[in-house]
Amino acid sequence: QCVDERYRLRDEITARISSLAESQDLTTKTIQESIEADVSIMRDAWAEHKRLEDAEKSSFEKAQALVSAQVFHEVRNALSSVIAMSELTSQLRDDPTVTPSDLVSSVNKMLDQNEEVVDYSLTMLNNILDINKIRTGEFQISKDVFDLTDLMQRATKMQMAKAEMKGV
Repeated sequence: QCVDERYRLRDEITARISSLAESQDLTTKTIQESIEADVSIMRDAWAEHKRLEDAEKSSFEKAQALVSAQVFHEVRNALSSVIAMSELTSQLRDDPTVTPSDLVSSVNKMLDQNEEVVDYSLTMLNNILDINKIRTGEFQISKDVFDLTDLMQRATKMQMAKAEMKGV
């Protein structure tokens, strides 16, 4: 009877150990599947992060190219205004019907316009430098008050010489 009891207990212990081993295998498998799922989610998240980072970089580069093109166009226009004012001054100088006082007055007016154009061109070039500062994270935003009417008058003044040259 004692031996039978011993065998029965041994069989129960073996069954219990087998059940625990199966349970442990199942738990290990579940944990492993969970870890693999987490790793997959992390890979997907990393891929999405890189995609967004690349899209942001591409978007910034496109914006930078667009702004640079606009700035160069504006600087070219400003320099064209300076050239037009110089040509107009030469024409006035060579025109025998223009009095010396009219010539001096016109030259002074054009010098003022040249100053506006040069200031405008420098501002545009500084804008390009600011874009590079934005890219490197060194840009500081400043909230300056400005006179919009004055800005529009100066912009119009810069284009006057070209307009006068064309008779507009």
